Amino acid sequence: MVKYLSYLLFSLILIFLHQSFFASIVPDANINIIIVFLVFVTFVWGLDASFYFAIFIGYLQGFYSYLPFGTFIPVYLAIIVLVDYLHRQIFINFTFSTNLLLIIISTLFYNILLLILAFFLYLVRITQVSINLDKIYFSNLIWLTIDNLILSSLIYVVASAIFRKMNLTILIKR
Repeated sequence: MVKYLSYLLFSLILIFLHQSFFASIVPDANINIIIVFLVFVTFVWGLDASFYFAIFIGYLQGFYSYLPFGTFIPVYLAIIVLVDYLHRQIFINFTFSTNLLLIIISTLFYNILLLILAFFLYLVRITQVSINLDKIYFSNLIWLTIDNLILSSLIYVVASAIFRKMNLTILIKR
């Protein structure tokens, strides 16, 4: 029970950082620490831990979204399932390039899922918000991918240094 409460507390802190801190310091809020975190947790600790984080983060993200409540949960679950599948079947090692490729794939997959979901909800008249696919959207998508890569690179370098320095390879369940 303490483990799940700590997951919920960490998810709440992550949502706070994503919605307030990073949204105010990064231009146009072009960084998604949630995607980077979910990929990293799936990459390091596997699908079990990332499943709980995806549920908690998706639930909390629903409070701040223009989409109906609960729509982020399946999006985040789809992302962690994709990352876990790619990591188990294609990218089987814990390398820097694998981490970067998974961040690129998951960022693009996240945006495609949100576009499809927003378009579907607009078609069935659940929301009145439509997304315009123009130069600004694609420019922001490119910057989002670049910023996610930078953040993921920093997290990977720090995490691998900590794992090496303190011999914490037992924490990696793969």
